[in-house]
Amino acid sequence: DSTLVAGSAVICDATGDGVNEIFFSTDQGQLMGLDARGRRLHRTPFFWAASGDVSLTVATSVAGERLLWLAEAGGRKAPPWGRRWLNGHLAGYRLGSGGAVAGTSEWLGPAGGGERLGPVGEPARLAGATPWAAEVDRVVFYPNPLDIPELTVRFYSHTNREARLVLFNLEGEIVTRVGIPVQNPGGVNEYELALPDLASGLYVCQLERDTTAGVQKSLTTLAVER
Repeated sequence: DSTLVAGSAVICDATGDGVNEIFFSTDQGQLMGLDARGRRLHRTPFFWAASGDVSLTVATSVAGERLLWLAEAGGRKAPPWGRRWLNGHLAGYRLGSGGAVAGTSEWLGPAGGGERLGPVGEPARLAGATPWAAEVDRVVFYPNPLDIPELTVRFYSHTNREARLVLFNLEGEIVTRVGIPVQNPGGVNEYELALPDLASGLYVCQLERDTTAGVQKSLTTLAVER
């Protein structure tokens, strides 16, 4: 496929069996581990970085534990708005000593700490605790401020019924009204609206769509900078 190796590779005995393993990152920000025969190590790959601009090294902690240190450069803008700069970060991953790489519950550094040393068991449904649940009530217009001709609206729709977008000026007058087809019922949708002639100023966007609680209207202030 199109996944590529990125950054440096590390060769070490990660599982404590006297045989070296190899670790490397991909250009998609995944950590991959392979044994001496090229077989994928348990619980790899997993995502740990936002890109492939990374470095790996192995060191021993003051407690005598073997740690795989992962460094990400940062210094780039985050999608989808492209307005928030991402910092670099450094994290340590505790290498296993019983024949398997430790699970992600043992991350150290910015992703957690000692309180995340709980058991790794069967997956469970997290339902409302997941980030996906937050998307149900969220409507996003970007970029905002709008400085390009196209405005993108991101929203959740529970059904395939057409969503309706109305744009008002501050006088309460309707500037534009458009029906938005729902391509992904029961999920998040994105729609791009061309507004090349919209003058600079403040506007109010009203989006009406179907949610799990019924029909819902959301209001968002939009700034236009030409």
